[in-house]
Amino acid sequence: MIGYDRPKATQTPPNARKSAVLCLLHEPTESIILIQRPSYDGVHSGQIAFPGGKWEKSDEFPTGTALRETEEEIGVPPSEIELFGELTSVYIPPSNFIVHPLVGKTSYATFQPEAREVESIIHLPIRTFLAPSILSTEQITISTGVKYTTPVFKYENRVIWGATAMMLSELRHFIAASL
Repeated sequence: MIGYDRPKATQTPPNARKSAVLCLLHEPTESIILIQRPSYDGVHSGQIAFPGGKWEKSDEFPTGTALRETEEEIGVPPSEIELFGELTSVYIPPSNFIVHPLVGKTSYATFQPEAREVESIIHLPIRTFLAPSILSTEQITISTGVKYTTPVFKYENRVIWGATAMMLSELRHFIAASL
């Protein structure tokens, strides 16, 4: 799902900042929880992502970071999440983050988006996620202004691309293999 020339996509520099995200499966709705970031002046403005963020010194990494950020961004307490795996880490050159994706599940019912960090919470049904029709290609303009045609996931007129799409692609493989 990289889909375009990411010169450092597989090379993580020693000064990369650590971060973690949570690929959260919501059992009652049989969906994957994603967030849409608000529009702001930054490289990830408006993008679709997993709940998560940068490591803080008080975090046990990566678990503590993913759980803390998930609670801050969508209001799900760590005690309501069962972690059961992790995916391949992804380096994001524009923001110099190495992202460590964890996988977990919850039955928690009350999601509360943190307005400064989350514009909306997206419940992507697993059945839709596994359908071939969700895959597409799109012309994306990255933060440098360069345009690329890249593979994407499209859901409800939303385009999911880049690092999130790479993580989703790996998650899709594991979910499909377990059925």
